[in-house]
Amino acid sequence: MGFLLVTRVGQSTRSPRVLAELAQIFLRAVVASNRVAMREAKAQGRPLPPLYRSGIVYKVEPWGGRFEEFADVLTMLKRGWGDCDDLCGYRVAELQEQGVNADARLYWRYFKDGQLVRDAKLLEQISKTKRMPAGVSMQMHCQVRMPDGRIEDPSRFLGL
Repeated sequence: MGFLLVTRVGQSTRSPRVLAELAQIFLRAVVASNRVAMREAKAQGRPLPPLYRSGIVYKVEPWGGRFEEFADVLTMLKRGWGDCDDLCGYRVAELQEQGVNADARLYWRYFKDGQLVRDAKLLEQISKTKRMPAGVSMQMHCQVRMPDGRIEDPSRFLGL
């Protein structure tokens, strides 16, 4: 038996805080799933390749930001690509299986009229009101945080 999580969470809320919390939960679930897949493959004598030797490349999800998919390691190996959260989920699981206390670092960037928002007042307004102003969109990005504080960005290594 497998599990497929299908949810419309985020369709009814534009709260950056709610979306950020849910994304982090979904990402941690994918990391846990990846670790199980890695252990099972190893136990069967067919260990999964390390991310950077897997042939997987970075690719933007083709559904144009309508929703965010959190793909597991087996899905990425089958199709040959993943976006930043998928790649982080693979790399963090790989590191954790090696005994490294790595974690995924999700953060949001805001865009208005296609430009990255650097306006402190607008960012403060989003933070305080927990609402997205008209014309502003969010983009999630993910990086791997190492125990010593270093940041690794698998999507940059694999084609971003």
